[in-house]
This record gives sequence, structure tokens and C-alpha cells, in this order.
Amino acid sequence: MRILMMFALGLGACLEGCPWPPLAPCPERTGGALISFEVAGDEIDLWITNDAFIDTAIGLLGEGPSRVPNFLEIVAGTDCDERWSWHVDPQQVEWADFTIELCDGTPSYIEAHRDAWIQDVGQWCPWSAAVMSVDDRR
Repeated sequence: MRILMMFALGLGACLEGCPWPPLAPCPERTGGALISFEVAGDEIDLWITNDAFIDTAIGLLGEGPSRVPNFLEIVAGTDCDERWSWHVDPQQVEWADFTIELCDGTPSYIEAHRDAWIQDVGQWCPWSAAVMSVDDRR
């Protein structure tokens, strides 16, 4: 009972002081979409401005891994998803039916090897990526 009461008190405090519904990352951005991916247990939100990529992502919602997103340039520095110290160039993206194995990896692997990944691989093509949501702001 004590744990339940502590939870209820904490939830009540958050409802008064927290935005509801929670704000999406980069709420001020327009002209693209915030696309959420699940990759082998990792989640990542990426800001994308390539219209063809966004349209295909919308079509792939809920299908699980079916096509491979190919992010042609990895950039050091945090963007909309503050969990990661890197992001992708929002325009340099495409969908592929297959890619080379060298660019397959998880967000956490890239995070752990960011500088080497950017220098040696340069792109990211997660084979197991699934589109989880698309916040279309075009």
C-alpha cells in the first residue's frame, strides 16, 4: 500500500508540473518528420527531411523490419534524440531492399564506437530496423 501511495503522489506531482501529453522531441521543427525506429532492442528518434523517405516510412508503419533504411551520413553531435551523441543527415537517406553488412549496427554500438564508425564506415543501414512512429510535420 505504501508503494502504491508513493506512486500516486509522484504521479500527481508530475501531472501538475509536467506537460501532458509529453512533448515530442524538437517540438519547434517543421518541414520534415520525426521518425522513431526500433533496432534490435534500441530505440532512436531521427529528424528526416527527405519527403520520399518519410512517405515510405509512413507506409511501413507496423510492418516490422521489411526494408532497410540507409542513412548515408552519420554526424557527430546530439540532435532531436538526446540519448545519442550522433545523428544522421536528415536529407541524405534512402530505403533499400538490401545493403552491405559493414553498415549494419545498433544505435548503442555506434554510440560506443562513434568516432571510428563515422571515420571508417560513415553511413548506417540497420537491417533489423522497424518504423515505430512517424510524426509528420511537413
